Formats: sequence, structure tokens, C-alpha cells
Amino acid sequence: MMDFSKNSAGQAGEPSLMDTIQHYYAGMADFDAQIYGHDNEKADAYAAKSWMPPFRKLEAWEGPAKSHTEALEALRLARKEAEIFACSELTVPLLGAVISFLEAKGGAA
Repeated sequence: MMDFSKNSAGQAGEPSLMDTIQHYYAGMADFDAQIYGHDNEKADAYAAKSWMPPFRKLEAWEGPAKSHTEALEALRLARKEAEIFACSELTVPLLGAVISFLEAKGGAA
């Protein structure tokens, strides 16, 4: 289980947007690996420990991205979420347009 209270340098403190996105991806991977074939009650309990903490942080995020790379990663996650979950038919193509533009301007870091 990941320690969501540490940043990418392994230090205590508030994780960056990038750290929080990476924690979310890691929590989802852990959840998928551990919960396959289990009942909903166990899945819900494991979600609360794996991907839900970083999801809640991202859901409440208010600060700006601190870098081009961090902004692109946030947009990529938004696009991935929009592809999976119901959203406006415009969301995915518009996010794709912004991501493509930013990648061309600053590299796909």
C-alpha cells in the first residue's frame, strides 16, 4: 500500500499534483491486482485504502499545475477519465486538442 503522505522524493509533506496523479495511478493498479474476483464489499473497502485517497485529493485540487509536464499529465488523466466515464461528447476531443498543442509547444515530457 502506498504512503500518500509522502512526495516523490520520499519526504513528508504535501504531494505535488504530479505526485498525487502518480499515487492515483499506483492505487488503481494495486486495486486492480488485489481485488479481481472479490465481492463488492471487499472491493469498496480496498478502494478506500488504495485509489480513493489520491482520487479525493485530485477531486478537491484547487492549485495550478507547477510545470508544463504537470499540466500535461493532469490533462491526460482528465482525458482518460472522460473516455471511461460518461461525459459530454466534446470533452475527449477538446482535451485531445489541448494536449496535442501543449505537447507540440513544449515537448511530451
